[in-house]
Amino acid sequence: MRRERVEIEQLFKEKFENASIEPDNMVWENLEMNLESIPKKMNFFRWFVSALTIASAVFVYWYWPLINLTQTTQNRPSAISGAMLHETEVLEETLKHTSETPKSDEKSFLIEQKADSSKIFYAPTIIMPESDVSETLPEHFNNSEKIIETHQTKEAAEINFQVSTQNGCAPLIVSFENKSVNVNDFEWSLGDGNTYSGVSLTYVYKNPGTYIVSLKTSENENLTKLDTIIVFDVPEIKLTVNPNGPVRPGEKINFISNNLPDENVKWSFGDGLFSFSANTVHEYQKAGEYDVYCIIINKNSCVDSAFVKKIIVSEIFHSIDFPTAFAPNIFGEPERQYAFNARKNELFFPLAIGVLEYNLKIYNRHGVLLFETNDISIGWTGYYSHKLVPQDVYIFKASGKFENGETFSKAGNVTVVY
Repeated sequence: MRRERVEIEQLFKEKFENASIEPDNMVWENLEMNLESIPKKMNFFRWFVSALTIASAVFVYWYWPLINLTQTTQNRPSAISGAMLHETEVLEETLKHTSETPKSDEKSFLIEQKADSSKIFYAPTIIMPESDVSETLPEHFNNSEKIIETHQTKEAAEINFQVSTQNGCAPLIVSFENKSVNVNDFEWSLGDGNTYSGVSLTYVYKNPGTYIVSLKTSENENLTKLDTIIVFDVPEIKLTVNPNGPVRPGEKINFISNNLPDENVKWSFGDGLFSFSANTVHEYQKAGEYDVYCIIINKNSCVDSAFVKKIIVSEIFHSIDFPTAFAPNIFGEPERQYAFNARKNELFFPLAIGVLEYNLKIYNRHGVLLFETNDISIGWTGYYSHKLVPQDVYIFKASGKFENGETFSKAGNVTVVY
C-alpha cells in the first residue's frame, strides 16, 4: 500500500513538474494598485498620529494648569491663584536664588509685568497661610479698590433754578424750582429784601417793579445763578357817573373814565349793551335797576375791574329819600349849597325827583330846632350857630309837593358821626 502511494507521488511530480499556468492580466493590475495604495495609507496614518500627539501636548501645556488652578481656588478661598496673568513672567533673579521647590509660607515669590510681551504666562499656584494673604498679594491687587475709586469721578457741583414765569401783573405768584447738582446749602435773595434758605419756594410779589433773584451756596462762592422777575402795574379805575340818582327812561347818563390814553376801557351797562369808549353816554329805555361795571386793560394786559353803581330807572316822575347818617367836616363849616342829586357825605340832603315845593327841619332829642330850609339844593352841615354839633342821633321832618300835585311828608332819624 505504501509503495503504491510513493509511485503515485512520483508519477505526479513527473507529470506536473514542468507545468505552468499564466495568470490573467487583470490579476496583475489589481495587485499593482493594492501595492501602490499601501504607502498612502501609511502616510495618512502617520499624519493623524502626529496631529493627535501635538493636540494632546498643547492641551496639557496650556489648559491643564488652568483647570488645576480653578479647582484649587474653589476648594481654598484663602489661596492665591496663579491663574492666567496676562503679559507677566517670573523674574529670572528669583529663580536663580530658589533652587528648591517653593514652600507654602515662602513670601519671596515675585511677579513682574512685561509690557511688550505678546504671550500669556502662567505662574504656579502658591498656597499661603490665611493670615498672610494680604501681605503676599501683589501691590496692584491690594490697591484694586483705590483704582476703582480713582475711575469713579465725582460730578461737578452746579447752581441752577427754574422759574414758573418771568413777568406778570401784580400781585404775581412765582414758583422757584431748584435744579442744582451736588449742592446741599442754599441762599435765596428774592430781589425785594427778603431771603430764603430752603431748597425751592413759591413767592408772591405784591408791588410792581423789576426784581433780581439770586441763588448761591456758602459751599462755593463762585457758584451763583441770577434771574429777573418783572411785575407790571395794574390800572386804577377812576370813574364818574352823572346824574347820580334815579333817572327816567330815555334820560341820558354820562359815564366818564379818567384813565390813561393807552388803557382800554370797557363799560357794561347791565341791559345787554356795552361801550369801549373811555367817556360815553347811555340811555335806558325801560324802567328797572341796572348794575353798571367797568373793566380797564393796560398795555401790559393787566386788568382791573369795578362795580360802578346800581342805576335806578323809574317811570314815576317824583320821589324823595333821605340818608340815615352823614359825617360833617370837623375842620370848619362847609358850603351848604350842593349840586342836584350829587353825593356829598359832609351834608345832609335828600335824593329827590320832581319836587316842586320843599321844607326841611332838624331837631335834637330835646326838641330844639337846629336847621330849617325851603330850598331843596341847601343841605344841613351838622353845625348849629356855627359850631359842630355832638355825635348823636337827630330828628328830621320834611314836607312838600311834587310836580304832579301830590304832596309828601317824611320824618326820621339821622346820625351825626365824625
